[in-house]
Amino acid sequence: MVELVGPDTRRFANGMFTNNVRDMPVGAHRWSGMTDDRGRLHGLMDLLLVADDRLVCVLEGMTADAFEARYGMFVVFDDVEIVRRGGTVWSLQGADLPAVDAELQWPSRRSRSGGLEVLTPDDTPPVAGVPTDDAMLEALRIEVGWPRFPDDASDRQLPHELGLRDTHLHFEKGCYRGQETIHRVEVMGGVRKGLVGLALDAEIAVGADLSADGK
Repeated sequence: MVELVGPDTRRFANGMFTNNVRDMPVGAHRWSGMTDDRGRLHGLMDLLLVADDRLVCVLEGMTADAFEARYGMFVVFDDVEIVRRGGTVWSLQGADLPAVDAELQWPSRRSRSGGLEVLTPDDTPPVAGVPTDDAMLEALRIEVGWPRFPDDASDRQLPHELGLRDTHLHFEKGCYRGQETIHRVEVMGGVRKGLVGLALDAEIAVGADLSADGK
């Protein structure tokens, strides 16, 4: 987890990530992607604008070290600093969640009932509830079809292929890394392959080859 701090935070983030940070209201949350100059995904993120000059980035599929190495080189003319941020992200799933007293919380789509992601400064749970394990959370996520990086993709995938068009992309925010390729995919009507769910009768190992009707 990192934080972008400085008066040019909005401009810098808007030119680096796939969603619109330029017009984000303070206190808002948006999903976004991190792409290379060819539009290929290298990670996903939750963005939380806590002030005009402070953007919290909860990273998925990219470490803080990798983030600093990738984006630090672009901090040249912008008055912005990449700062490490500690804390614990909790996933609360359920239709009738209690009120949560936390500065940073945002909507979650990791289950059919939905829920919240909550950032706390330490490892104290934000609410009393029934804890579950990673396997159950993963099953709920897969059931609802919410992609996870890099579990459901490689660094050669385009955002459209993971079904992220409506949640992680913005087509009127201006230029950013990979924007030309992503816009071309949009104009040409999409991609030839995409992430889909399969209901199987048997447990299949991750990475196993699947076939149907000889294909």
